[in-house]
Amino acid sequence: MLCPYHALQKVFSVSSMGDLDKQYNPGLFLGLGICRPVVRHGLEAVTGTFKLKPRQVEVWFQNRRARSKLKQMEVDCEYLKKCCESLREDNCGLKKELQELRSMRDDWKQCTSRPSCCERQGKP
Repeated sequence: MLCPYHALQKVFSVSSMGDLDKQYNPGLFLGLGICRPVVRHGLEAVTGTFKLKPRQVEVWFQNRRARSKLKQMEVDCEYLKKCCESLREDNCGLKKELQELRSMRDDWKQCTSRPSCCERQGKP
């Protein structure tokens, strides 16, 4: 059995969802989550077209914006994970290179401190 809140909810038809999606433009939002074309043409005109209450249209646009933001955050998160992994691999390679350079430096210091070592190996 549905609770009274869910019993009052209106299910959007496929055509009204498609028409609302056409009205939706994430770059044209006002603070309330209603896009400018809806405000420009009048919320009442849009609600009359879709036979919905103004609050239902407002909530639909707010929810649509929230879903869009969530989707964009997921895309950004995946991109950042890939970048992080790439940087981690670069860092690992640089650490290995640094270790090799330090060992070469230590070998060079030992060699220069004992001139006979360099002469035997043919180093200047």
